[in-house]
Amino acid sequence: MLAGLAVMTAGVAVSSALGNIGFLTALAGALLARAPLHRAPGFWWGVAFSAWLAVSLAAGWQRAGAGTEARFGVWYLWLAFPVAWCALADPRGARWGLRLAVATAGVAALLGALQFIIGLDRSSPPLRIAHDGSPERLHVFGQGFHSTHLHFGAVMMLLTVGFAAAKVRALVGRGWAWSGFAIAGGGLLVSGARLAWLGMVAGIAALVGVASRRRLLWGAGVALALLAGFLLLLRTTDPVRFEKMTAGDDGRWMVWRTSAHILAEHPLTGTGGARAFSARYAELNPQLHGGATGEFPMGAPHAHNTLLALAAQYGLPAALLYLGMLGAVLLAAWRRRAADRPGWCLAAATVAAVLAAGMLEYVAAQSVVAQLQAVLLAVALVGLNPAIRPPRRHDATAGHGLA
Repeated sequence: MLAGLAVMTAGVAVSSALGNIGFLTALAGALLARAPLHRAPGFWWGVAFSAWLAVSLAAGWQRAGAGTEARFGVWYLWLAFPVAWCALADPRGARWGLRLAVATAGVAALLGALQFIIGLDRSSPPLRIAHDGSPERLHVFGQGFHSTHLHFGAVMMLLTVGFAAAKVRALVGRGWAWSGFAIAGGGLLVSGARLAWLGMVAGIAALVGVASRRRLLWGAGVALALLAGFLLLLRTTDPVRFEKMTAGDDGRWMVWRTSAHILAEHPLTGTGGARAFSARYAELNPQLHGGATGEFPMGAPHAHNTLLALAAQYGLPAALLYLGMLGAVLLAAWRRRAADRPGWCLAAATVAAVLAAGMLEYVAAQSVVAQLQAVLLAVALVGLNPAIRPPRRHDATAGHGLA
């Protein structure tokens, strides 16, 4: 479990495959150790969530035949939190992983900066640095080793929020935490991902604002300052994109409108999966927009909004159960706020960042987001302090009160 947790935490900054390897290793360790995964906050919400997705798939299968689902990751990614929560009985795995994440994020951020400064060429992996110096490729996106700047930006967003938290500083040390914060913040800047900026603003504002009632205004002020900085940066580096955004000229509006109509057709069970959603989108979208197809003439892969995507593909209960999982973790942190206020702040900041970023992208289906989110929420709930001690060799439940 410890090795898998460390690989998963550090690997998401470089590769979703490496993060998945770490997750599966940690899950195998948890099963071999008979870890009490079912006692993690939100576990049964997750079970109900996956069960409802199966109901939705069966309904879609009945309507459209086989092949309604295309992406099964969202069915099991929530398990990363119970695994991380149990593994944090010994905090060394998370400590090693987060310290290694400083190094892996540094390499990824450096590559992203080169892509941003020299130019990005998505057709030449793994470095994806443009060699012809085309002006239109300059100062647009950096995506590190990831396939899109959205994945890269989302990872850097969560690392920025996490390393800014006092609970993480207590785990990894001040030097590691502030180095990670600076590196991840730089990676977020060059990613050009608006979802990452929105999530970071919400996360940092929550980190500051939920500590006490007196700090609510501070949190609001921090959010406004960060948002103003983002708008200024976007206007400077990509004025065309800035003008389109401020004018409301964004392709997501078309995707959201069509997705909402698809949801209205099957509000209880949705389409039954991503493939059926995409097929229905391809049929319905031109009808709603006077023949225009927008960015996805063959059908959008999802609704580019976490809650809308879950609801359109699997029905409104799926979106509510997803919120229930996050709410159960928040409730557990809230109940411990008197004894562990830094943990409550980190939990609130992580959930705020994920939900805010999810307004612009289907982040619930991104393994790198789910895995890093799981680690930060597990750290938020574990009983850490600046003088961390690993549990006794045979005390598998130390630090959690699981016994």
